[in-house]
Amino acid sequence: MRSLRDTFKTFAVDAHTSFRKCEPIYAGMIQRSGQAIGWQRAVCELETVRLWDAWSRFVRQAIILSAVGCGVTLTGIPLQPANGITTVHDVLPKLRSRYSKAKPPWWEPNWGLPRQGIDAASLLGISNVATVTAALGATPSPIDQLRLTRNFVAHRNHASAFNAIAEIGSIVPASDFDALNTLRRPTSGGVLLHEYWVIYLIATAEAALQ
Repeated sequence: MRSLRDTFKTFAVDAHTSFRKCEPIYAGMIQRSGQAIGWQRAVCELETVRLWDAWSRFVRQAIILSAVGCGVTLTGIPLQPANGITTVHDVLPKLRSRYSKAKPPWWEPNWGLPRQGIDAASLLGISNVATVTAALGATPSPIDQLRLTRNFVAHRNHASAFNAIAEIGSIVPASDFDALNTLRRPTSGGVLLHEYWVIYLIATAEAALQ
């Protein structure tokens, strides 16, 4: 069974890779007056999807391992199994049973959403629930910016563009929303938005496992 430390390291590598694959593309676009070659756009948009998926996997694994009482946190605090959980196979059935509305046997939370991760950690009663929920619930958070940009890449319709624009604060109409230009947009801290997401998510992941 994986440890929390291994889970964090895997996520950190995946997140850094997401930006590093796109960084030279963003730099090249500056030299070409903001223009991108078709394959470059596809690479960066795919890395948006991969970053969201990596984050969702991290939250899922961190909460499941915590529920099982798998080893220690990043600071060496021993984890205790949650009540009623003996193996990893007990976690999701117990979680489904804790909701007031019955869940089908295949159902899982949308792990990447902070509110759903917090609910899962709380309903399972993991021993590090306070630390996990504090990290996931920190504000302000760019997680919805990432999620909605990812949704636009996946669906490419007016509604997904409108939602991303509303969250990120772009002034372009939904018909002109461009995920690639959004990813390379400078933030107030001077880093590109894509890199800011990576920095924030890694810091949040590390804080959740203290």
